[in-house]
Amino acid sequence: MTLHARPSPAGTGVAQRFAAPLPKESVSRAAAPMVQMWKAPSKVPWMANGKWDAFMKGGKTAYMVAQDLKLAAGKVVGAGNNAPTVAPQSWNRLKGWKLTHTKGPPGYVRMHMLSDRMGGAGNTTTNLAPGTNGMNQRHFHRMEKPLINALDAGGEINSYKVYARYQIGNGGLVTAKGKTAWQDTLSHIRCRAVYRPKAGAAKVNLNRNINETAKISGKKNWKGH
Repeated sequence: MTLHARPSPAGTGVAQRFAAPLPKESVSRAAAPMVQMWKAPSKVPWMANGKWDAFMKGGKTAYMVAQDLKLAAGKVVGAGNNAPTVAPQSWNRLKGWKLTHTKGPPGYVRMHMLSDRMGGAGNTTTNLAPGTNGMNQRHFHRMEKPLINALDAGGEINSYKVYARYQIGNGGLVTAKGKTAWQDTLSHIRCRAVYRPKAGAAKVNLNRNINETAKISGKKNWKGH
């Protein structure tokens, strides 16, 4: 079973296809600073426009940026083919310790930095990080769902950034392996978006800090690691 525990929506939303990546030369010659984007490895036909990229530091995803996300005419958000298929750093260890969703508390999943509903890839570790299913649900309902609703209403996500922050210290765990795995899991993410809630609407800001569940290193299957 693929362990990703996609957040459960309250309703159906909308999304679109991604533009081709910006060539390096166009980035270097741009008048204003720009980020080189790459298209989602799995095309999502409900997305008509948009570009995104994600960046690594120390073997872990550090942040994701996306721009100009807009829905294809007459389309709604689909299931896509972007469920996680690769293992972020320490994922296999968490899985072996039965700390992942469906196996045991605290129920880690591979969280998308850019939602698969909006075309975010599941086949690259640059877009995935271990966080609990509870954190993933909070991310969806507090940040992603308003953006999906905006796309559904004909709006546009002008810019969207997610910054990943990881656990520090040892979380009260005793072994070097435990410390390494602990520090490869999310402590919180900072989400920043500028978007139009519907077609023709003025741009608004949506800023959310999504925290991991407190005291999770004391959960049953973490003990002893």
